[in-house]
Amino acid sequence: MRGKLVLLIGVFLMVLIASCATPEKAPQASGQWINNMHRLSQAYLNLMPYAADAKEYFDPKNRSVIAGNLKELREVSAQISKDPQPPDADPVIGYTSTRFSIEMKQAQTAYEMNDLPLSRFSLSHASDYCINCHTSINRGSRDFPVAWQLPLAKLPPALKIESLMANRQYASAVTLTQSFVWNKVAVQTHPRLWQLTMERVMALVIRVNDDSATALQLATAAMNNEAAPFYVRNDAAAWFDDIKAWRKEKVPQGDRAKLALAKKLVAQASVRPHMTANLVPSLRASALLHDLLQRAKGASRAEVLYQAGLVGQSLRDINLGYLDQYDFEQCIRTLPHSDLAETCFVELETSVRDSNLFVDLDPGNAYASDTWLAGLRQLAEVKDPEGPPGWKTRIWDYNLDENGQPTKKGRKEF
Repeated sequence: MRGKLVLLIGVFLMVLIASCATPEKAPQASGQWINNMHRLSQAYLNLMPYAADAKEYFDPKNRSVIAGNLKELREVSAQISKDPQPPDADPVIGYTSTRFSIEMKQAQTAYEMNDLPLSRFSLSHASDYCINCHTSINRGSRDFPVAWQLPLAKLPPALKIESLMANRQYASAVTLTQSFVWNKVAVQTHPRLWQLTMERVMALVIRVNDDSATALQLATAAMNNEAAPFYVRNDAAAWFDDIKAWRKEKVPQGDRAKLALAKKLVAQASVRPHMTANLVPSLRASALLHDLLQRAKGASRAEVLYQAGLVGQSLRDINLGYLDQYDFEQCIRTLPHSDLAETCFVELETSVRDSNLFVDLDPGNAYASDTWLAGLRQLAEVKDPEGPPGWKTRIWDYNLDENGQPTKKGRKEF
């Protein structure tokens, strides 16, 4: 369990409902929405002094204050997740707000049941939700003046950077990262946390700022930090090469060109076996696809969701949970009983298998996911309007040819 200060301040655009259909965008945030954001921020401001210190969080004398703010946090997060009119049609916001609401409910419930470590652990993920939503694309305000003092002085550098990103203080986060990337003590003490922090900042620099110059600067520094493990520097070298190639490309004009480039980048990211080495093309593709999701409808939207699911598989380090599974499910629900829906189901089924690490220890736990998949499989299957009742041959019923591609003819005998 990673211990960290919990911060969730100034979350101004993390919302929405989890919906099967494309949601309607709101032209601007409603008064209710803004009020809920302020309530959310205030509850966390009240909780911060206690959440930062386990002794304070567990001290009975602080129980009434903590319990009251946890209750407020649960109620507000629930309202946000059910907001009927989102300011953005991107489903990642609905996914994020729904998961956030569930996590905050667990934090409050665990506290009421006197499971204080679990409650504090749930709170420790709060800023992750904020960052995941803020850095998915260039949306919302940034570097806005704050009326409060961020209590960052006692935090280690990685958590300072995380807190700044959670509070949309992007310029300050990047500035601090430019020194953090050379921090030999940080990378030697917690190499995984150091790399994860770098990945999140690269997401900010690439997806939000579209800043190849700063991305190249950070990749160069990471590649040359001699204290970093070889695998970290090797990944950074891949970032460096990909950013250099990016700087030579022309900016795509129009949605068709953006989708074509995104698909090219997704294919590029699928070549390398190590996900972290694919960070740059994956982030670039993700930015393009999340931009397209704000406008795409029907079959076009299903295609964008499919590609977003593919790139989500390469970004699991910085995504919340298995966002790729959510994208594949939305693809099926957007264009049911289609060839694309069948393809999305195959990817979904594979992802669920890969994510269920304990199925061999307790096969019975697979029942819930199997039932869920069975329903989506029926929704994905293509109906044959000219044939008798039933289903036509599906993509998962095909054999594979010598190139590993689906074929009705089956594999040759050698």
